[in-house]
Amino acid sequence: NDFLIIKIPDNLELKKPIQIRYDIKQSPFISNIFILAGKNAKAQILINKVSSNVPSKVSSNKASYVADDVRIISGPNSKIEFITIQNLSKKTINVQRRNALTKKNAEVNWIDICLGTKYTKSDVITSLVDEGATAKNTVLFLGSQEQQYDLYTASLHKSPNTFSDIVTKGVLNDKSKALSRGLVRIEKNAAGSNGYETQDVLILSEKAEADAIPNLEIENNDVKC
Repeated sequence: NDFLIIKIPDNLELKKPIQIRYDIKQSPFISNIFILAGKNAKAQILINKVSSNVPSKVSSNKASYVADDVRIISGPNSKIEFITIQNLSKKTINVQRRNALTKKNAEVNWIDICLGTKYTKSDVITSLVDEGATAKNTVLFLGSQEQQYDLYTASLHKSPNTFSDIVTKGVLNDKSKALSRGLVRIEKNAAGSNGYETQDVLILSEKAEADAIPNLEIENNDVKC
């Protein structure tokens, strides 16, 4: 339904965030966003997804479907912060995927705030392809009723002296459920790299369920994880 290309030229530092708002009124809704950040570019991008009323062609009880695919190439010494605030209706199935390539001394920060939907499947994968690259993933979620979240975050260290930090925090009530999977992978030639991962969930109901599955794949012994 929608395709966006955002190109941030070399040496440009945006003072105000780029704001994207999806007020979704039809289902299925599928969007693609491609971001190319030049050398020394700096920007903050904010996407807000809401669906106050998504009509169904078959039945008012049928779930609607929303998906988005975001890809970032972050040039040398650039810094991109991508923030998603998802507050879709609780009849919605939401699938989202984020991929980033960070080059030399570049930084990509992902912030995902999950509030709505019946079911959300979210993948956030950052490849640290050049020396000095940094990735920070922050996922915040709030679950109630019978909401379900399946969250996956991965930092792939492919070069020396790279840094990553994964933070997942949530609150679950009623019969809501959350599965949080994280991966820090440090490859053989990524000496001097640091990878961190934290997952915390506050459970407010005996019927709520949280599962955390952290993973480390370390192929170099000169690292901190």
